Parts: sequence; C-alpha cells; structure tokens
Amino acid sequence: MASSFSDLGIELMATGENAGTWGTKTNTNLQIVEKSIAGYVEKAITSGGTTALTITDGDATESTSVARHAVIKLTGTITGNSIVTVPDSIEKVYIVVNGTSGAYTVQFKTASGTGVTFGASDKGTKLVFSDGTNIVDTATGNVGTYDLNGETLILDADQDTNITADTDDQIDIAIAGADDFQFTANTFTALSGSTIATNTIAETTSGSGVTIDGTLVKDGAITNTSLVVGRDADNDIDFATDNNILFRASGADQIKLVDGALAPVTDNDVDLGTSSLEFKDAFFDGTINADALAADSATLAGTLEIDVASGDPTIILDTQGADKFHIAVDDSDSDNLVIKSGGTVGSGNGLKLDSSGNLTVTGDLTVSGDDITMGTNTSGNILVADGTNFNSLAVGDLSEISTIANDDVFLAVDTSGGGLKKVARSAVVAGLATSGAISNVVEDTTPQLGGNLDMNGADIVTTSNADLELAPNGTGHVTVRGNTNSGAIQLNCESNSHGQIIKAQPHSAGVTNEMLLPDGSSSTLVSLVATQTLTNKTLTTPVIAEIDSGSTITLDATTDIILDADGANITLKDGGTTVLDFVLNGATDVTLDAPGDIKLDADGGDFNFLDGGTEILRISNSSSDVIIRPVVDAKDLIFQQADGTEVARIEDNATFNVVTGKLAINGTAITSTAAELNLLDGVSGLVQADLTKLAAVDATATELNIMDGDTSATSTTLADADRLVTNDAGTMKQVALTDVKTYLSSAGFSTDDPTALAIALG
Repeated sequence: MASSFSDLGIELMATGENAGTWGTKTNTNLQIVEKSIAGYVEKAITSGGTTALTITDGDATESTSVARHAVIKLTGTITGNSIVTVPDSIEKVYIVVNGTSGAYTVQFKTASGTGVTFGASDKGTKLVFSDGTNIVDTATGNVGTYDLNGETLILDADQDTNITADTDDQIDIAIAGADDFQFTANTFTALSGSTIATNTIAETTSGSGVTIDGTLVKDGAITNTSLVVGRDADNDIDFATDNNILFRASGADQIKLVDGALAPVTDNDVDLGTSSLEFKDAFFDGTINADALAADSATLAGTLEIDVASGDPTIILDTQGADKFHIAVDDSDSDNLVIKSGGTVGSGNGLKLDSSGNLTVTGDLTVSGDDITMGTNTSGNILVADGTNFNSLAVGDLSEISTIANDDVFLAVDTSGGGLKKVARSAVVAGLATSGAISNVVEDTTPQLGGNLDMNGADIVTTSNADLELAPNGTGHVTVRGNTNSGAIQLNCESNSHGQIIKAQPHSAGVTNEMLLPDGSSSTLVSLVATQTLTNKTLTTPVIAEIDSGSTITLDATTDIILDADGANITLKDGGTTVLDFVLNGATDVTLDAPGDIKLDADGGDFNFLDGGTEILRISNSSSDVIIRPVVDAKDLIFQQADGTEVARIEDNATFNVVTGKLAINGTAITSTAAELNLLDGVSGLVQADLTKLAAVDATATELNIMDGDTSATSTTLADADRLVTNDAGTMKQVALTDVKTYLSSAGFSTDDPTALAIALG
C-alpha cells in the first residue's frame, strides 16, 4: 500500500514501506512537525492582489510550504488592498504579523472561506486558527472580564508602577512607588506633587462648560466677573470693570479699550510704535488729528484733502528748516492754485493755475526739452501770434498776398549758420539770376510734380536712340488708368501708320491678375484668330474642339497617354468615315464597334488577357498552331453555355472533362456513363444483346457470390415476408415464405415439424 499525506504534508507510510529511506522520511516528517508548531517564515505578498500560501507534501523546504509555519510575517510594500490565503483543509494555529508598508488592508483567510483583516494602519500581530474551513480570530487583544479581587496590577519591570483597587469605589495609580492619581465616583484627582498635563479638557455635560477656580470655560469663552489674565500683578489684562478692558505693563495702566475707543489711560503718554519698531500699514476711515506729521519717505495713494475753516489751505515745502515753497489755494483770488517761492500766496511771483486750466507764469518760461505739446499739433503747422495769443496754423491758412512788392520779405534758412532770417524779394530775384540759379529743368536732378502732368498734345521723346524708362520704386508698377474705356497701350509700327493695342479687360469682367510674357528666346504670342504652329508646348487639361492636320499626328508621351471622353465614345475615322468606336458602357466596360472586322495583329505572337494587372489567359502562335492556355497555375479552362451552364473543362491535371449528356459524335448523343464505357475496356467477343442483358443485372458482388456456392452462413430469424429464390420452369423467381408454408400444408407436411420442414427445404 502506497504512502498517503496529512493536511500538513506529513507522509503517512504504510507497513513495510520505504525500506532503506524510512529514517530520512521520518526526519523530514519531524521537521514538518517542528515548523508547524514553532517555525517562523517571512513572505513578501502581492500588492493589490492575492498571495496563495501552499504546502508541499513530504517536503520541509521553507519557500514551498509557507502555509505550514506557526509564525508567518507578511512583508513587502503594498499599493492596494491585498489578500493572503492558506489551503482550506488545514486545522492549525497561526501567529500572523503584518509587516507590510503602505496604508492598505491585508486579509488573511482560507482559499474558499473567510478570515481576519488587518486595517490600513494596523501593523500588529494576530493569533488565529484555521478550523478547516475559515480563519478564526482568537481576539486575544480583548481578554473579556477579569476580576483582580482587589489585588495590585503591576505594570512595569521593577514593579513600582501599578494600579490598585483595594478600597471600594476607588482606584489608585502609583508611578515610581508613590500614589500619584486617584479615581473616585465622578472625580479624578492629581495627588500632591502630581500634575495633570492635557491638550483638551472636555465638559461632562453638553453645554455646561468647565469651571476652574471659579472661572468658567465654555464654548470657547473664559468668563469671570473679576478676571485678570497676565504674567504677574504688574503685567496683565484686567476685565474686572464692566465695559472696560485695561492693559497694564511695568506696574502702570497703559491702554484701555472701552465702547467705541482704544485710548491711553493718561493723556499724551503712550506712543504708537517706536523709532526702531514701526507699524507696517495703517488704515483709517475718518479724520486723523495730529500736531505734526513726519515721514522718512511716504507715498500717498488716494486722495489727500486739506480743509481749513478760513484762509488759504497750504502745503509748505521746507528744506532743512528753511521756508522754500508754498503750494496753496488762494481763496481770495477765485480759488486759483498758486505755487510760489517763500512767503504767503498773496505776494511775490509764482505760478497760478486757474479753475479753467489756464497757467499764468509771472516770470520767464524755460523749456529744457525739445518739444512743446499743444492741444493742436498738426504736422507742418507753425505758431503765429495774433496780438493776444500764439496759435497753431497751417501755412495755407495764412492771408495771401496777391502781388509781391519790393519791400515784401520771405523767411529763409541761412545755411551758413545764421538760422531763420528774412529775405527781401529783390534778393530772391537777384539770386535766381546768378550763374548758380536753375536755367533749365534738366538742372533739377530730383524734380517732383505737384499735380497732374498735362502733355497739351505734345509727346515725351528721347534723343540719340535713348530708351524711355519708367522705374517704379520697390514693388510698385506702371499703371495705365482707364477713363470711359479700359486702360490701353498702343504699339505702332516704325512708320506710325499701324498700331496694335494692349488693352485690359472691361470692368464687367471683374478680373485682377498678372500676364507673364514667354521666357526663352524671341518669340510671338499665340493669337485666338491667327493660324500658327505650336512646337514643344505642354497643354495642361486643354479643351480641344478638333485636331486637323494635313499630315501625320504623333502622340508621344514619356509616361501614359490618357483619352478622357465625357461623351462615353472615342471614335477613330478615316476620311470622315468611322472605322472603330470605343464605346464606354458604364464605369467599367468598353465595347469595340467596327463597321467591318476587328483584327488583332500581335507580331510578338501572343494575346494576353489580364485582370487587375494579373495575366489569366494567353493565346499564342506556335508555328501557325494556336495555343490557348490559362496562365495562373492550378486553374482550369472552362467551357460554358450562354446561361453559364458548364459543358466541358480542361483541368489543371490535363484531363478533358465533359459534363454527362454533353458529348455527341456526328450529332448522336453519347448517353453512356464513364463507368459504362469503362466496362468495354479490354472486353472482346460481346455483342449488343449480351451487353443489354448485362446492363439489366443490378445484383451486388456479395449477392452473386452467394449464388455461386458461397458456404458462409449468418444466423437469421425468418419471417413471413422473407423470400426464397426458386427456379420456376426455367425462370428464377423470389417466393415468400408464406407461399412455402401453403405448399407444405397442401403436400401434407406440418409446419410445426422442424424435421419435415428441413427435409422439404432440402
């Protein structure tokens, strides 16, 4: 009998088995037992998945039988809730340590049952056992009720820290050998020399608060009719007076907070900040009353209002104690803003800005910059005084002099460094008459027109065969403008007796485009009406009504020649008579239609038929013999009727296969099957009558062999419907057994006598 194994994998050996290895197997079994009751193993588990702990029968290897060990520490970093299973049938105790890292749960269970779960933050140890179905928690962390009966519960190693309940309704806690704390009904007492340190003191009844030495702590508030909070009697905050909070420092009352005001206790006694400790920002919604304002460097954001009951509201700018500038509103002078140096605003010189925005300068105005910006700054204007003001005027807006008198003057710039000066009319005239004056237009190297140039019936001509050049700047161009007609340029012959006009399309055509002249050597433009010859021209998608040539037309392309006829016909003619039509039937078919025959002449000797680029049939010339063959390997040549019915097939194996009933010789159909014809293969001496008789025989070979003296027999139960074969006066017939029984009865044989029946049947 072969060995069997327990649930823990211990080999249970049969009597007389394992001779020579029994000791080794026994040692293995003892190791298995040892690991089951005292073995420790660590196992890294699968993060976010299931780790199956297994047991290998008869094998004490730790890594292959983790589920056998008494203490199992689960390790590894997990990033998801994980499951660890042991086999269902095990019955044993486990100590499971959750040594994983990662805030996720770990469940320890049987493969098919339930188990225990370590919480996401539970990295502790559980004592569990498997009952063969589920993992059960022993709940050793909850020992239930235990009666110490007044005895002392010692908590530390040197036995000087303990809890005692030897007095009824009282618990004493001793630390380091002395009683420190005591619990009685509704009271926790810190004994002499002990302190309660806590972050939170909670009220025992909701809404009641906590009272400490007559002071109520409730809902976040501390209240006492004589509450004083501070470091000592000289430094505190005193709430003893109703509606009055008093701040005390250095033994003296400093500041008090009363209804609507934060004030010093003594007038002019407390500073707000110091020279070295300043406040950052101050926000006031009201009036600041101060004897003086001093600022190291201050920026005013918003509005500063200076309002005085009488007199002139003034800002005085001092420099090191010296009175320098006054900025004030002169209340006595129509509320003008006055800036002046020293003294009051009513005396001395200064600047005055009135309510209309006018600025009056008592002294001189010096502009250090290059620009004076005015309300009107039109380009090209000049400043002209009208007796009261300077105004910005265009030169064209000045009064015009109809006749220049000798004493009239011009303004001119003295290029020798004299600046802007006046020039008398006589000096201008004299200057134009000198040798340096312009006596001919050609002397003006940069002439400019101030208006349109009227030719007045004359021409612009050149001399000495010089060119007449128009040179627009940059991307500019020469424009021949239209008037009542489109813009046009006429090019005359050398005698000016004939002219050709280049003319723009009319406005109604609505075109704006460019026409490039042909490149290459000298040439002639193509005309719509003239008869011309084009050589080496590329026509892209041309529309040609007719190509008529007195000689041969050659179409020669480096790639394909494509004829695209939207009318669906491509016709070839000879002398105007159609000789061949390519008729496009739909999107795919093409019909070749000729008044006579269509002859295919291939000097290469082959006609190739392709489908989608693949050749499928070839008709070839072989010394004037015609060869017809399919080109694709393993394909047949099939002959069909008009309705698609197959008549014959030349198969790939060279068989000529004619469909039954489709073969005739000289008009006479051959109705014999191939099998019937094969009977004649090798037969001699037969006549038609013999074949007719032979064809009428439909007996099987087995049936004929029985008639030929076959002695093999088969056990068969005869029935009335079964038949026997007999010779009826020279004719072989089948006789039913009922006829045999009738005959035997008529002959005096009993059908119940088997011997008589056997004799009768021979």
